[in-house]
Amino acid sequence: MITVLLLDFTHPVWLLASLAEIAVLFFFVRGIEYRNPSMHVCDIALLGVRHVIRILRQDVFIDFVLCIAAFFVYLRIARRTNGQQALLLSGLFELAIDVGKTVCVDLIMQPMAGFFTPLGSVAITLCWIIFSLAISLVILVVASKWLHSESIARLSWGQCVTALLPLIPYVLIRQFEIDNALNTYEIYQEMMQVTLAIGLTTIISLVAVASGLTTQAEHNELLRMQALLREQHAQYLAQKEAETQIRAQYHDLKHFITEIDAITAGDQRTDNLKAYATRVREELEPLETRIETGNEVLDILLTEKRNTCIKKDIVPVFYVDAAHLGFVNDLDLCALFGNIVDNALEAASKVLLEEHPEIELDVRQIHQMSVTRCTNPYVGELLRCEDGLATTKREDTENHGYGLRSIQMVASRYNGEVVWDAQDGLFTLTVIIPLPR
Repeated sequence: MITVLLLDFTHPVWLLASLAEIAVLFFFVRGIEYRNPSMHVCDIALLGVRHVIRILRQDVFIDFVLCIAAFFVYLRIARRTNGQQALLLSGLFELAIDVGKTVCVDLIMQPMAGFFTPLGSVAITLCWIIFSLAISLVILVVASKWLHSESIARLSWGQCVTALLPLIPYVLIRQFEIDNALNTYEIYQEMMQVTLAIGLTTIISLVAVASGLTTQAEHNELLRMQALLREQHAQYLAQKEAETQIRAQYHDLKHFITEIDAITAGDQRTDNLKAYATRVREELEPLETRIETGNEVLDILLTEKRNTCIKKDIVPVFYVDAAHLGFVNDLDLCALFGNIVDNALEAASKVLLEEHPEIELDVRQIHQMSVTRCTNPYVGELLRCEDGLATTKREDTENHGYGLRSIQMVASRYNGEVVWDAQDGLFTLTVIIPLPR
């Protein structure tokens, strides 16, 4: 076997192998950013752990589990990802590394043993490192197309574990193959073929299952967002009907209270009635104050949102000129501005300040663009992801986190763009939509 000519794992050259493996891992997860700059120290820690596992060299199963665990912990601590995505990426990475070793040894170097043997142990070891990692890198580059989707992060633990189950028979057969490598070469060759077939099948199966699950998750997400759009529009219609009835009753009540004031003028026995009339007038005053935006839909929607802010002790600062938004249909307007203000409300309600937190909404036309900017305070950590911003409700990722995606969906329908920024405890969301000519 060509592997008996490799240098012992305690030789310094294997540090280069560990370093190269970590470099391949970094390339594989390049799309997942660090949680903060200080997390780069975890890179060195991961390299040390990986090299110690190589030196100890227990058996295939133990090494496999330890490596997956090390990569998983690294991704969870240092990178902006959740447990499900970290588990899938770690399992696939270690499998690709092992399959790369099998292809390198049994399909390239062993058949060409006559060429490699005279080169010496150092050269053979370096060739083993280069060829195996090059093969692994190709596998990972192809697989990463399906495993870097933001929808992967919304898969359940059960779905992730199910996708990784084929690793168990692969590792067991791999262990049996290595145990018989020096006993019967014919058995080893047959087991190698079986192992390689299972390894490649496992990679394809894992990617296919993960891709299928994420496709289904994206479909479910689309259905939820469509339901959310309809819900926002239904709320607007209900609010519109209620406001029409209330405002009609308001005018009648206003005249009624005026008559009460006239009748009870100068009559000391009607103090209680006068006090009641005053209280009713004060309660009706908010109904008279209506936001005027130049767009009937936003007049009703933002008036209701403003009243909600006041009830929650949040100061609404709305500067809205929406006369130019007539080309956006009612359903999309409700979804767009309903989600913008609801997201800001939710974030601001978690902020504990001596003064009431403010939500500032600015809508205006700048040249041939509609520019909407909403600013609100926030607390906690905001996670960037492929789709923009991941939900902060980590305990229920399946049912939350659709607000920003709904905003992006509506904006893209009108060739618009959504950008956000978070600095010094203030979150700013900007929606830019080109106006039709």
